[in-house]
Amino acid sequence: MSTTLQHLSDLVGGQIVHGEPSLVISGLNSINQAQPGEITFLGNPRYLPSLKTTQASAALIALDSSVLAEIPETLALIRSGKSHAGFFQCHQAFRATAA
Repeated sequence: MSTTLQHLSDLVGGQIVHGEPSLVISGLNSINQAQPGEITFLGNPRYLPSLKTTQASAALIALDSSVLAEIPETLALIRSGKSHAGFFQCHQAFRATAA
């Protein structure tokens, strides 16, 4: 399955902070395992250093805007108050279309 950043943002009730809404996302993975074309998530600021080096194309975050300055602008971001639940929703959506 492939979808867009906008579709995932709508799915989780989030807001795109960086990145093009039309960015194609083809999967999801953990912050250290993610590859280009995948989305990851950051629910705890202690993993911010990993987000700075992830290969993911996008991330789902649940952080206040003060942390955004520390995240590379090349990484597309969806901000949502429910990053863990949102990541689960994304996982379910990718899994449902793969079946």
